[in-house]
Amino acid sequence: MNSSRYLALLRGINVGRGNRLSMNDLRDLVAGRGYGDVGTVLASGNVAFTAPAGADSAVMAAEIEKALTEVHGLRVRVTVVGAADLAAIIGEAPLAEWATDPSRLLVGFPRVPGALARLRPLVAQDWSPAALSVKSGAVWLWCPNGVLADNLATEVGKAMGEDLTTRNWATVLKLKALLAQKG
Repeated sequence: MNSSRYLALLRGINVGRGNRLSMNDLRDLVAGRGYGDVGTVLASGNVAFTAPAGADSAVMAAEIEKALTEVHGLRVRVTVVGAADLAAIIGEAPLAEWATDPSRLLVGFPRVPGALARLRPLVAQDWSPAALSVKSGAVWLWCPNGVLADNLATEVGKAMGEDLTTRNWATVLKLKALLAQKG
C-alpha cells in the first residue's frame, strides 16, 4: 500500500492558558487513530504522520478533531495538509523576499477548499507597510510591525474565522523538515 506524509495543524493549541495539550498526548492520539510515523515539532499543535496515499484531508481532520474532543475535551479546529501541498505552498512564497524577520511572515492554511475566496476584498486594499497575497493553497501575510500592530492579521482573522490557521515562516520550514522525517 502506498502512503504519504501529512501535517495536522491544530488551531489555538497551547496559546495562553487555554487548550493545553502535551505533544506526547497529541502524538499518542494521532497514532491511536492508526496513523504511522507520528512526530511533532514545537508545542503549538503541529503533528506529522503517514497515512494511505490519497487519503481525504477533510476526513482525517474531522477524525482528529473528534478524537481531541472525546479524549481530551478540547474543541479545536484541525487543518490537514499533504506533503506535496506544503511543498507547493513553500514553492510559491510570494512575500518571502520581503521577510526580514521570518516570525512576522505568516502563512495561513485554509481548513476548507475555497475558503480563501473570502479574502478577495482584502487583497484590493493597501496594507502598507504590511502585505497580503492569496495563492491557491494558502494566504501570505507580511506583518513587519508585528502581528498585533499590523491590522492585517486581525482583518484576515475576521474574514476567515476558524477556517484558517496560521504559522510563521520559520515554523513552516520546520514543518517541511518534520515531514521529511519518519516518526
